[in-house]
Amino acid sequence: MRILRFIVTFILGAIVLILPQAALAQQYYGVPIENGGVAFLLDTSGSMDNRAEKIEAVAQSLLRGIAAGIKGTAAGQSKIGQALIQKAEHGMPPVTPKLESARKELMHALDSLAPGTNFTIITFGDHASEWPGGVRPANPSSMALAREYVAGLSAA
Repeated sequence: MRILRFIVTFILGAIVLILPQAALAQQYYGVPIENGGVAFLLDTSGSMDNRAEKIEAVAQSLLRGIAAGIKGTAAGQSKIGQALIQKAEHGMPPVTPKLESARKELMHALDSLAPGTNFTIITFGDHASEWPGGVRPANPSSMALAREYVAGLSAA
């Protein structure tokens, strides 16, 4: 088993050394982007707005307010009060909206494109649509337009 693991590690290491760095750098959510071209698909449906997570964040905020109000009181000393305070202090971390995470990953992928790589951006929610201008080669002008377009997207 150790020999097999060594062989696999050696082969993967050799592949990494042989492949050009540009090929390794171009990726979208870990998927390599071939130099021939790529179509980025981005979900802009309402589910990307994190509505449920926003409700959870409001509930968490209310819980923190209640915990702050009862802390140091007789109610705060009760088992229920202690549980509320504990939950408020160790609640869920803030949630990053799904669309914001996808936008960040797409911006990273755009930045990694090799000059001349053909690309387009297709969004989908209620319907699919391609960004204005369609397929374009990666160059400073098209990249600036793409970044502006992606920055302006919202979930609906």
